[in-house]
Amino acid sequence: MSSKYSIGRPTQEVRLRNWPAGRVAQFKKAVELLETQLNETMAAQVDQGERRVVSTSVPKIINLSVRSGFKNFQLNFDAAKGIKDLLFYEIQKSGTANFAESISYKIPQTSLTVPTQTERESVYFRVRCINSKFMVGPWSASVHATGSSNFRIAITRTAPSEVLIASDEHDTWMDVGGLTFNATAAQVSLHLHAGVHAIVQNKFDGTNGSAIVYTADVSVVMRILKDGIPLGGQMNVHARSSNERATAPLTFVKLENVVTGSLVTPFEAFTGEEGSVVYTVQAKVLSETFLYTLVGANSTLQTFNDDVGIAIAAIDLLEIIQST
Repeated sequence: MSSKYSIGRPTQEVRLRNWPAGRVAQFKKAVELLETQLNETMAAQVDQGERRVVSTSVPKIINLSVRSGFKNFQLNFDAAKGIKDLLFYEIQKSGTANFAESISYKIPQTSLTVPTQTERESVYFRVRCINSKFMVGPWSASVHATGSSNFRIAITRTAPSEVLIASDEHDTWMDVGGLTFNATAAQVSLHLHAGVHAIVQNKFDGTNGSAIVYTADVSVVMRILKDGIPLGGQMNVHARSSNERATAPLTFVKLENVVTGSLVTPFEAFTGEEGSVVYTVQAKVLSETFLYTLVGANSTLQTFNDDVGIAIAAIDLLEIIQST
């Protein structure tokens, strides 16, 4: 008797000589049933490998890393080197360093996300590889991790404010706003929502029908400091306005053109032990041009006052706070 077969389709490849037809049919049916049973119970067949033998021919896994995510642990490790018949990787999770009680995960890949519903769960992980003969390599070095907690978001918003900077204050940082933060254990980011407008105030004599034309062009840069140290990142705003106003004698004329923008600082971690932290918003006038033209022979300019207005709509302090 001789036989020839290929994995996956045994019933079509079995060749038997000098066997009665009935016995051949029975043999093929037995092979078919065995194939079905193996396919349906493959997971159980893998689990039967608890009787494992540690072998020096199976490599040790290195560089196991565990990252604590939101309601999960994210594991990564290097692929086993020098093994040709890898069956799967086995990962153990335990609440104790000696792995007296553990949960096992069997995966073919080198990464795994393990969910958790326990806040700040303290766990240990280790991994090893198993070959097709159920020989195992040594456990990797264990890695301890503490899970994250749930979190809430809190926003502290300042009231709107406005500061005027004299037009001749060029290239000088001026304080225009800020807030004090009593540090908590949180991730913190500041969002500045502010606008710049060019203001021209004139008092002039003019008869009915006379007018004055104003043109303003202003460039301003803004930044945020923490305890006097710039956090990085700046917001540049360019405002331009031009208008003509007709007015009666001895009347103040105010021209505004607001251009808004936002500045966001990177998130920074606080432990809650830092005490009070002072955030300051500063602005600097880079350039300004104010022009006026009188219209009408009876118009006379008495005073001329121009300023750069910094209008802060809000400073939002955003906290992502770990729940306790």
